[in-house]
Amino acid sequence: MNVVEASGRREFIRLLVGWSLCTRGQLGFDETTVWHQNLKCYEIGVPSKDDPEKSVPYYSADVIIPASRLFGRHCRCFLATDTKPTGLVSEENPIVPTVVIKDSWTFYGKDAGKEDETSLTAGVEELRRQLRKQNRQ
Repeated sequence: MNVVEASGRREFIRLLVGWSLCTRGQLGFDETTVWHQNLKCYEIGVPSKDDPEKSVPYYSADVIIPASRLFGRHCRCFLATDTKPTGLVSEENPIVPTVVIKDSWTFYGKDAGKEDETSLTAGVEELRRQLRKQNRQ
C-alpha cells in the first residue's frame, strides 16, 4: 500500500473504514473484560471450574500490570473480587480484592522467546483481503 499514490490512499481509507465496522472481537480486543462506566470498574469473565463454557464474573478497579506492548506476549493482572459493587467504585467505596486474575495471551505456534512483529502485517493483509471480498459481493 503506497499512500503517495491515489490508489494507495484509497486503500488506506478503505482499511480505516473497514476497521471502524469491525466488532471488538474482530479487532482482537478481549471481550471477556468489560469496563462498566456506571460502576467505574472492570467486569472480567473467568471460566467456571465446573463448566468451562460458562463464565463467573469478577470485578476490579485495579490493573496492577497493564498489557502496554503491541507485539509479543502480553499479560494483565487485576486485583479482583466476585462480589459485584453496589455503587460507584471510589476511595470511599473501594473493591476489596480477594483474588489476583492473570490474563495473558501469546501467539500460538511460535517460540516462546520470540516476538512476532510480522503477525501484525499478516493480520492487516488478511483484513484487506476480507474487505476486498466483501466489496465484490
